[in-house]
Amino acid sequence: MTTDAEGAARAETARGVWALLRKDLRVFDTRDAAVFLALYVLVGAQVARWDEAFFWVGVGLAGGLVAIVPIVEWLLEADRLLGSLPVRRSTIVIARYVSAAVACAVAAGFWMAGGRLLVPLLSPARTGPAMWESLDGVLTFFVVTTGLVAIFLPLYFRLALGRASMAFGAVYLALCVGSSAIARAAGAATAPRLALAPPSSLVRLGVDALVARLGAPAATALIVAGLAALLSFSGWLAVKGFERRDL
Repeated sequence: MTTDAEGAARAETARGVWALLRKDLRVFDTRDAAVFLALYVLVGAQVARWDEAFFWVGVGLAGGLVAIVPIVEWLLEADRLLGSLPVRRSTIVIARYVSAAVACAVAAGFWMAGGRLLVPLLSPARTGPAMWESLDGVLTFFVVTTGLVAIFLPLYFRLALGRASMAFGAVYLALCVGSSAIARAAGAATAPRLALAPPSSLVRLGVDALVARLGAPAATALIVAGLAALLSFSGWLAVKGFERRDL
């Protein structure tokens, strides 16, 4: 009997998540997708020669895709509507995490495809693998985007978009400066004139070390498992925060 009840609860959650994802797709329409693509191509074309800048354009695309639906809902003051939907708050949180994971995967695809299309045109004499075509670079992308999602969504569900954005901005700035300083101290920035290393370099150093120690398949599996655990903990925090929030 308990098993049947648990199965029914899981099926209800799955139906609720799917309904919420369809709602998000209707909010993020074809016009929005075209605007995002145009902005990505325009900005990416300016910085595709430089791995670090192009990396953060891809991260920015992921952030934009994650945030666009919450922004629209915030502008329309739809928070109370979310709370009145005939689904549990935990289902709303799960749906938002699923859509965020899809957004990060889509952004990674555009980042890698953009590199393959733009870099040969803008920097044909380039030698050596770029971040978007190396395993350590792609893993670094997912570690950074997943980590930022894991920080942002609990803040969003607890504080709503306005205050969550301010809190996230402060945390993001502190992380960038701190990771850059640590990576600089570890020798990630070779140019003496640089006071800080590129913000992604600390994560990439860790990924490189893990791949060198365990090998690519084991390191990839360990990183994926770690990111899944991080998202699970983040989702638990988000559910707790959302349940305490007065809509």
